[in-house]
Amino acid sequence: MHLSLAVVRHCRRSLVRPAFAQAVGAIVLAALAGCGSTPSPNLYLIPSPTLVTAGPNTTHPAAHTVEDPGAFLLAVADVTLPSYAKDRRIAVQADSAKLAREEGHRWAADPEDLVVEALVHRLRARRVDAWPLPLPPPYRADKTLVVRFDEFLLHQNSTAQLAGHFAVINEGRPTVSQPFQLRSGRVDGAGDYAAAVGTVLDELSGLITAALEPLPEGTDD
Repeated sequence: MHLSLAVVRHCRRSLVRPAFAQAVGAIVLAALAGCGSTPSPNLYLIPSPTLVTAGPNTTHPAAHTVEDPGAFLLAVADVTLPSYAKDRRIAVQADSAKLAREEGHRWAADPEDLVVEALVHRLRARRVDAWPLPLPPPYRADKTLVVRFDEFLLHQNSTAQLAGHFAVINEGRPTVSQPFQLRSGRVDGAGDYAAAVGTVLDELSGLITAALEPLPEGTDD
């Protein structure tokens, strides 16, 4: 039995039309979904330090010489944030017992990595030869800095609040252990939080630098 050319053409059109309609429908649905999608979040870095003091060489650790016996290499070895602040979404204290995360305001990288980088830059600005781990070979750290944050958030009174303690380890034992509780001025929401964190880390780097300075001769520990 032979089908006429007209019948074959009719059958082909009947098969193509439903497929074409389905494809058009899928495109329309995708376009509608795009119109209602959530906008991309704002991403933040911790700004560079506001200090202007020239720091050490930023390509390689300083080569310490006999003429500079007080110089040392400080490794920023470990910075730990509270578990709620390890998320890239900025943590905000909604009330005395409730925390919220800002979906539209996020750190541009891992928050702990950003804090390490910010502290290194601020310590260098204070003329401390600070480096993150791992150090480039063949250098080794003379002292090691460890920072533990117990509080790292945008407080309900619209201030950046950072609290915790830091320790400086020398030859395997802590030679400095000091708590800190620092707060920024008032900030205008999560959008200004990153800059406020940078300001507070400026203060923290000052505390660390002061703790690194040797005591005057004849002063008791």
